[in-house]
Amino acid sequence: MSFEPVVFQPIVERLGWLALVIVLDLLLGVTVAIKEKTFEWQRLADFLAGYGPKVVGWLALEALDFLPTEYKLIGSIGNVLGIGAYGLLFLSAVASVLGHVQTIGILPDMQRIGLPPTVKK
Repeated sequence: MSFEPVVFQPIVERLGWLALVIVLDLLLGVTVAIKEKTFEWQRLADFLAGYGPKVVGWLALEALDFLPTEYKLIGSIGNVLGIGAYGLLFLSAVASVLGHVQTIGILPDMQRIGLPPTVKK
């Protein structure tokens, strides 16, 4: 059995995009908190603690794809579940970023389509 790093490339690419959106969410969240004068250092740890288990869960579902061949049925289900979990995680992070951008005032009010601003006025 040889080690093929190419197998991990799609996961690493998805992890990179997810990390980019999470960092953008963090920076915009700090910007909104400073603008609203509600910034607290403890909230940064809470933010990261909120994303940590979600990312670990997604990676665990992705790891099901690396099961031995006798469990391939479970592995292929894990691949679908991993992609679905990634999609939900990525879309929730993007929605949070859009909520922050809306609160800052760059985007117009988008509550009609179900995207509330980060801070309710």
